[in-house]
Amino acid sequence: LLVLGGAFAAGMFGWSVTETGLFGILLNVAAILGCLAAGRFEARLGSKRVIVASVLCLTLATLGIVSTGRDSALFGLLAWPAADGGTGLFASPAEHAYLGWGVLIGLAFGPVQASSRAWLAQSVSPEEAGRYFGLYSLTGRATSFLATLSVAGLTLLAAQWTAPENAARIGMSALLVFFVIGLALLWKTPGPRRAD
Repeated sequence: LLVLGGAFAAGMFGWSVTETGLFGILLNVAAILGCLAAGRFEARLGSKRVIVASVLCLTLATLGIVSTGRDSALFGLLAWPAADGGTGLFASPAEHAYLGWGVLIGLAFGPVQASSRAWLAQSVSPEEAGRYFGLYSLTGRATSFLATLSVAGLTLLAAQWTAPENAARIGMSALLVFFVIGLALLWKTPGPRRAD
């Protein structure tokens, strides 16, 4: 989502390398702030609740990104005349909406990463930690590969019957499936053991 979001916006809004880079920096700053806040929430609510809330935010943000076009957001519920697009960095209202979704991604992505590791560390014995963290890393790489492949495949398929802008939006919607599956699996998984 982090990598594809910048490339998606570059295609949608015609962003330059500068704008795409600034978007990436914005996501990273938001992720740092999200991690700082998540640490406090995790101490009160536990890792599982923080992860569920973060994945829900990622799902909402992905839906927001998919719903944003060059002159609208939320599937056209917020629409702006093309003339409202100014000049300069992130000048159009649709770009502002996209940046808002990006900030939400950053705020949620950091806690997902940090709380997932904390949950795993609380759930396995120190003797088995190497094995389980290796499996954690492997599954993360596999799902990122599958998600990217799914976005590309769905975009290519959609490009056969719709405009490129819409095909890209349809392709990005594949990420929603991964988040929903993740939430379903997470819902059934018991929370971590608490160290006393």
